[in-house]
Amino acid sequence: MNERERAEDRRLDWGLAEAQRGDPAPELTSAVQQRRRRGDGRELLDEFTRDAVRAPQPARWLAAAGMLLGLGVVVGVAWLRRQPPAGPAQDPPAAKPVTVDSRADIDALPASTRAVLGNNLDDGDVQALLRLRDLESLELRNPAAIVTGLGLKMAGGLGRSITTRSLLAFAQMTKLRRLQLHGTQGLEAGWPMGGSGPGPEAIAAATLGQLERLPLLEELALTHLDTPDYVLAVLPQLRSLRRL
Repeated sequence: MNERERAEDRRLDWGLAEAQRGDPAPELTSAVQQRRRRGDGRELLDEFTRDAVRAPQPARWLAAAGMLLGLGVVVGVAWLRRQPPAGPAQDPPAAKPVTVDSRADIDALPASTRAVLGNNLDDGDVQALLRLRDLESLELRNPAAIVTGLGLKMAGGLGRSITTRSLLAFAQMTKLRRLQLHGTQGLEAGWPMGGSGPGPEAIAAATLGQLERLPLLEELALTHLDTPDYVLAVLPQLRSLRRL
């Protein structure tokens, strides 16, 4: 039995003696004072201090960690609130087209040209454009056909125009995003009207269907020329197309 247990027993004995026999409580004041003079209190205080230093204090570490975590959350939320909302992805700005009217104009174009507007070009001119590896936008016009429209078919045609052979050249312009053909009525010769069955389907696949090879093509325009329905039927195959 250690000192603490003996002290507890004596305290219990004193309590029972007071309750059962009416004995007076022991006089402890003088005993405590004597022990204090002997230095027992200092020894006990030193023992308590050593125990406190040796004892782990996980609660303090947990409290500090909790405070740091809370501070990090507050700072993170405040930073997110200050950030501007992310908008939709923006398309690259369109390049300003360079106008060409002849082969000489095409040959003078820098190799880095990204956009071209051609007037009265033919298949040979389109082949010459293949050297422009960064070409993203191509617009071909036949101004006379645009002015005259489809109501009048003039003998001998309306000047120079591309034919369906140029569609094979377009299919090699792998960076092309925008293709507009206005009044290029020379294409009509390669698209017999009123056809149906495997023949017309094969024609459509070999002509307009070639544009399926352009992975970036987003916009296609075919105006002021007759385009039969069986040719237009290939348009759903152009999966990157957004505007027509």
